[in-house]
Amino acid sequence: AKSGAYTVTVKSKNGHDAILYAAQDCTKLATSCAGFADKQGADGTETLVVKAQAGQTWHVVVDNAVKVTGSFSLEIKGP
Repeated sequence: AKSGAYTVTVKSKNGHDAILYAAQDCTKLATSCAGFADKQGADGTETLVVKAQAGQTWHVVVDNAVKVTGSFSLEIKGP
């Protein structure tokens, strides 16, 4: 992928309350997390911008803030 800002968007559906993370190392979230988004409630849309360099690996994690089964769509846009 190219260097630049990547916009990650998750749209929750059916009661899902998404929490969105982007990290370089999932085993070390505390030190490699580029940020998180958790401003909306159930059925909301969360957006996170990650500034990445070419050759870097990023992991996008979608978690659920509540104990319900729901669905979501994920979109990543970049340069």
